Amino acid sequence: MREAFVGGSLIANIESTLKNLIENIGPSGGYHYDWNNVSFGVVSPEETAFSAAPAFPSAHIVLIEEKNIDEPDTENAAGPSGAFSGAYYNVMTYMISIGGNSSVSPPDRRAGLLNALDDLKKLFGVNYTLKNSGASAVMYKGFEFANGASLTIDSYWTIRYYQSRTEPDKVAEA
Repeated sequence: MREAFVGGSLIANIESTLKNLIENIGPSGGYHYDWNNVSFGVVSPEETAFSAAPAFPSAHIVLIEEKNIDEPDTENAAGPSGAFSGAYYNVMTYMISIGGNSSVSPPDRRAGLLNALDDLKKLFGVNYTLKNSGASAVMYKGFEFANGASLTIDSYWTIRYYQSRTEPDKVAEA
């Protein structure tokens, strides 16, 4: 078992790493854009992060849910699972909305949003464990255009991680 991260909460550490990685996207790393603003919330991005008109592209991250995906309590040829493993195997679903203040026309904005989505796909393709944040995998699930006051993209991602059953602030080895 690895040591706990600073701050204790594995979810907080994963979210901090998400924010830092996105804020450091830029053309020098082969990406389309320099990313400007990353915020977290529990309500729609139109009501919070993008209402202050941050520069394009910006990201608003919402944790939709966390689920446990342990196998039933069994012991099999592959080893222990469920309660026998000493770990919770969890998966979190996030929505990352992409938007920001832009004066470009709707067709150009659509193309810009798709390029920004490609930036995130590349970022999490290269950093699929979120740089040792405690995540075991980041998986892309899809996107949809959101038609609010301004066109945005809502992209969906899952992040899997193992959490110690007896010390939940620590990562458990798979």
